[in-house]
Amino acid sequence: MSNIEILTTQNVNINYRVASLGERIFATIIDYMLLLGFIVLMMWVLKFPDSANTSYLQLFLIGVPVSLYHLLCEFFLQGQSLGKKALNLKVVRLDGGPPSLGDYILRWMFRLVDIMATSGALALLTILFTKAGQRMGDLAAGTTVIKLDDFETLEKTIFYAKEEGYEVQFPSVKQLSDKDIRIIKEAMDSSFRADNRLLLKDLANKVKSVLQVESSMPDLQFLKRVIKDYNHVHSGGM
Repeated sequence: MSNIEILTTQNVNINYRVASLGERIFATIIDYMLLLGFIVLMMWVLKFPDSANTSYLQLFLIGVPVSLYHLLCEFFLQGQSLGKKALNLKVVRLDGGPPSLGDYILRWMFRLVDIMATSGALALLTILFTKAGQRMGDLAAGTTVIKLDDFETLEKTIFYAKEEGYEVQFPSVKQLSDKDIRIIKEAMDSSFRADNRLLLKDLANKVKSVLQVESSMPDLQFLKRVIKDYNHVHSGGM
């Protein structure tokens, strides 16, 4: 399956691998096995005396959770059913934003068309013949399914995950741009990989000069702190 590049809401390009058809089928099989186990368990638990009313109650208590399984899982598990979670797959939006409840509802509704009504044949064809590996529900919602093992996390970009209670140490990072931070990050990574401490020191000194700050931190730690400060400031944390 192909790689896809999306632009996140923080203006960072992220590459990821679209989940393969085999991975998605295997995840679906896991989900159906879990649902079958749930149905068997509930039928054993709900051993009511035979009557039309109890049959309707059984149908409701079993049918509703089964019908809503994918919608509820993807919403509450941030884009993962239990099968997807087992295989490290995840639903993401192609525009970089997090899927909304509306997106999950669209994917869930279209299951009736591209999976249930056609025994999965329509989903199989659209996944195979769309660049981003999208079934009809994905096309409607602007989503696809990725393999998390290959996902380029924010730690690998110019941004770090936002921390609760984080305090900015160098407020002057506000004067930097995304391009500046990207250059700093790339130069820092290159210097670190090459174990070039002199280049790392020169980079840290240059950044201190631009920001007009002093710091006794080790050079690598200082540069990482500058990047984290920038991320926090530009994510509305200051």
